[in-house]
Order: sequence, then structure tokens, then C-alpha cells
Amino acid sequence: CIRDRSVLDTMPSLDGFSNNSFKTHADFKKAAIALLRALKPYQSPHGARIKLPLVTGTHFDDVAAQLEGYARPLWAVGTLMHSNIVSADEYNELIEPYATGLANGTDPNHAEYWGPVVLRDQRMVEMEIISFALLAAPDTMFHSQTEDAKRNITAWLGTINGKDFPTTNWLWFRVMTNLALIK
Repeated sequence: CIRDRSVLDTMPSLDGFSNNSFKTHADFKKAAIALLRALKPYQSPHGARIKLPLVTGTHFDDVAAQLEGYARPLWAVGTLMHSNIVSADEYNELIEPYATGLANGTDPNHAEYWGPVVLRDQRMVEMEIISFALLAAPDTMFHSQTEDAKRNITAWLGTINGKDFPTTNWLWFRVMTNLALIK
């Protein structure tokens, strides 16, 4: 529920998304590509983070917030790749940076590492979305990675186990992540 409707009035429209009827598969692709292109300028040099120029009211650290920025678009990335509807140019411009970002974000020796998962950490929330992308687009997000990257991805996701979870929808994050680990 938005209490201040003026926020909606000041948000710029996004061509391909704001004016989209969302009736066909082609409409979904157009909207997803528009969103990914709009985020591209905010993506970090090595693809593992997206930092929007906003002030947020989040209660978690800045790295976790940038991981959230990276992870949320994976709903579109995973679906686009699962549907096999992107061109080679769209893949290189918009999809491949997310695969690279996954390798870098899970590498403890990389400058864009997302950090270790701690108690009731926002990183556990983002693991569900990363797991969705791994399940929807395994060739893009996992099988195309180096052996070191595969180990890092697996190890980082595995840290969700053994953590205390609130008895909420967060329990699903562990289920989804372990499904991706098994697959």
C-alpha cells in the first residue's frame, strides 16, 4: 500500500514496461529486456552487484542491499533463458553479466564477494532467487561456469543450512536453495 501517491506520479515511465499490455509472451520479453537495460548502468564492473542511487530504509548492510539489486532481476534472467527467447546480442549485453556476477559474488577472493551468510541474513532471501535462476537456466548460470566458480557457488549456497530461520516464508528460501543444490 503506497500512502503517498505522489511517489507514483514522480516515477518516470519505462518504455517497454510501463506501456506494456502484458498479454503475450512477446510482451513479457519486451518488459524483461526493458527492465534489464534500465538496470545495466547501475551494475558493478564485475556484475555481482547493482547499486541504485536511492536512499532505502533497509535494515541490512550495503553489500546485502547490492546483492538484492543483483538478485531480483534474476526472475527475468532465469525466465528469459528458460524460454530460450533471447538473441545472441541480448544474451551478451544483458544475461551474461549476471552469470559472471554469480561467479564473482560467490568467490571469497573477489572484490565483489557478497560475504558470508550470518544469522537471519538478507543474503538467505536472495539465495531463493539465485536458486530459481540456477534451476530455470542451469546451462547459463551454472554449467557454463569454471570448476572453481561451480565450487564457490555450491559452497556459498550451502551456507544457508544450519542457520536459524524465522517461522515465516523464509523457510521456503532454504527449501528452494537445497533444491538447486541437489539439481
